[in-house]
Amino acid sequence: AEPAPLMLLKGSEHYMATRALDRVKAALKAKHSDLEYTRIDAAEAASGELATVASPSLFGEPRLILAEDLAQMNDTFLTDALRFLDEPQEEEVTLVMRHSGGNRGKKLLDALSTKAVVIDCTPVKSDADKLDFVRAEFRAAQRTILPDAARALVAAAGSSLSDLGGACQQLMRDVPQDITADHVDKYFGGRVEASAFKVAGAAFDG
Repeated sequence: AEPAPLMLLKGSEHYMATRALDRVKAALKAKHSDLEYTRIDAAEAASGELATVASPSLFGEPRLILAEDLAQMNDTFLTDALRFLDEPQEEEVTLVMRHSGGNRGKKLLDALSTKAVVIDCTPVKSDADKLDFVRAEFRAAQRTILPDAARALVAAAGSSLSDLGGACQQLMRDVPQDITADHVDKYFGGRVEASAFKVAGAAFDG
């Protein structure tokens, strides 16, 4: 996720949406120390609230606006957001909208799909997708995790994406070399899932 004037975080995976927002915020903050950050609850938004926070400020400070809970947006926000998309946008404004799923505001979502950078926040459920996530985490950090270690990590800490992401960060922080299955066992071997993984592996090996 890189900053863009208009962004949509689409899907119910809260961890991925939070990571994307944090990345955008950090990138903007690195360029603009005076960045203003505003959150709007789309379910409780007042008429004209979006236009007000996105309007030019007196000193022209860059602004990051998060409009969250679009899945429960009220009619007022829906009307204001559609109007906002039809108007010229301020260069110093980054608007991020968060929709966790459902059909509420389909007209707005359809418009955003053509005008916004869409970040896929679909829940990661299969072990294969979790393995891809682990590999991507290590690849992004220019670190290496061996294949059997990656599988063991998914078995040990893959109950949720936030747990898995935290486990990746802990291993990269505490282990300076390439991550092996022994490292995973040392840090996470006591978990029930990891023990089951060992049993399955032993059975497979005969």
